[in-house]
Amino acid sequence: MDNGVRQLIRQRIQAGQLPRDHTIELWHGAGLGQICDGCTQAITMAERMSLLCAADWRLVRLHAECFALWDEERRVGPTAQTA
Repeated sequence: MDNGVRQLIRQRIQAGQLPRDHTIELWHGAGLGQICDGCTQAITMAERMSLLCAADWRLVRLHAECFALWDEERRVGPTAQTA
């Protein structure tokens, strides 16, 4: 996946737009045309989507690839992300 998408996801975590922890995985399946909260692109029916519930009850939609990047980036400490 593009390094730019990784950077965007990292920035969104740091800004609080994506959760760092306390999520519940609700569903994995085909996209429904909604916007990915990671890369901000539509998740088409031909793509896999992960639906999460954050600690504040906000729903988070991610492409399968963005989910993998988010999962990696959220586990990295903030000091390591800026290095």
